[in-house]
Amino acid sequence: MTRPNLIPLALLRELAAVVPDPMRPAQFVDLAEMMVGRSQPVASLPSPAAAVPVPDVATTPDKKGLPWTIEELERARAMLNDGKGPSEIARHLGRPVAATQIAIKRYGVRGDAPIIVPGRPTGRFLPNVVSIPPVPEAGKSSERGRFAGVNPEDRKADIRSDAWTDDDRAQLSKMKAAGKSLPEIATALGRSSEACRGQLKVMRGANVPVASASATWTEEEGRRLLAARAKGVPFKVIAEELGRTVRACEQRMTKLAKLSPSSPADVTPPKRNESASPVAVKAPTPAPVTKAPASFVSSPAPKEAVKADDAQLRAPLNEKQRRIFDSLCKLSDDFEPEDDLLLAEGVIGRQALELIADELGCETKDVKNRWKAMMFEDVVDWRGHPTIGGQSDLLTALRARIQSGEAANG
Repeated sequence: MTRPNLIPLALLRELAAVVPDPMRPAQFVDLAEMMVGRSQPVASLPSPAAAVPVPDVATTPDKKGLPWTIEELERARAMLNDGKGPSEIARHLGRPVAATQIAIKRYGVRGDAPIIVPGRPTGRFLPNVVSIPPVPEAGKSSERGRFAGVNPEDRKADIRSDAWTDDDRAQLSKMKAAGKSLPEIATALGRSSEACRGQLKVMRGANVPVASASATWTEEEGRRLLAARAKGVPFKVIAEELGRTVRACEQRMTKLAKLSPSSPADVTPPKRNESASPVAVKAPTPAPVTKAPASFVSSPAPKEAVKADDAQLRAPLNEKQRRIFDSLCKLSDDFEPEDDLLLAEGVIGRQALELIADELGCETKDVKNRWKAMMFEDVVDWRGHPTIGGQSDLLTALRARIQSGEAANG
């Protein structure tokens, strides 16, 4: 039988069951030729000589998914040095061929370098170990987050991190009233400038009675505002006494001035009832009403004049802005044109509704309802959301409405 001849598959299977492993390919072919020729019985066939003793086949043929041990890796290195391939090593170790190839490469089995000790497995073979959370450092959480990336040795030893005492707050308030800067106060108290600034904010919030941003103005607050302005008290001082912002006091003063045409000194009820001078001042008030018919006959009606001014101011507006202008004129008179412009600019500028309500001296729900009332068809899209172009047209129409009111008053 020549070597190019094919060996039957059944004979190869019989050889694989009888002949010990490992065997060189050439020896295997020679043994197959001998069996085909039946020159001698199979039992008397000489066993192939093994130059290096080979360990027995692993008793656990299936170790799929189990972690590799250092003994298995040393055995794989010995077999690699003897010329064995990964498939033979996998068969002896009871491992998949792909896993054996990966382990040889991952743990550095080839060569003479020390074998990398395999780590603990992850996943279902990891034992249930209860992890103990690290103990937090002493101090406040804000301080731990602030100094998270700073070594304890690098921290300044002269900066205090303990709690504020009443004595510290008294010194802070005294030095701030004296006009000292925050770095000077921080150096004197042994604290950081950020800590002093934050403590000042806390003290102001605790000591100054600030009213709610959406709280409505009461009649008593209105009287106090008018009386203080009659005495020449600045808005800043009035805002601190009333617990309001300066802007809210100014807006409320403007509204009260429009509602009461008399001077602020004559608005308080006691003076109005006791003295007879306010009665004398109010006596000629019916005179403009009696003159109105004569002026009506001699001059055109004021509404017609306002319409003429509106037509002049609407000339530079485009068609969409004119429709918005007409819709604004049909709204209720709860808000002045200046208030509508302030409300629209605040909402478009993403200002909080509470702050807008505080500046206008009304409630937050009134601001929401007014903004919804200004969402005309030309301002929003098909989903009801205001567009950028619609908001720009709304602001233009609001400014034109204010100009028309000024022209009518002038």
